[in-house]
Amino acid sequence: FWTRRGYDVAITPDGPRGPKYEVKEGIVMLAQLTGLPVVPISAQIHSKKVFGSWDAFQLPLPFARCDIRVGQPVRVPRESGPEEREAFRRTIQERMMELTID
Repeated sequence: FWTRRGYDVAITPDGPRGPKYEVKEGIVMLAQLTGLPVVPISAQIHSKKVFGSWDAFQLPLPFARCDIRVGQPVRVPRESGPEEREAFRRTIQERMMELTID
């Protein structure tokens, strides 16, 4: 819906309940159904408040510097079966971890 109107869509691939850094199947299925790529993106915020939530949510402080890393897109063919979707899920997770700075 949003992408057809020209908007970009960002989704946290570890889901609303975590665990942190574990890519869930939902993002793979969305990519498969929509034909849109998954583009891994990571942000490192230098001045921030870190919350005590499961994902250690970070709120940038005013004028904070933020380094953004963007990885290679992953496309999931519409005809992918369960085994292929799992392989794409692992690929997305690996690419996310390559970009992640903790």
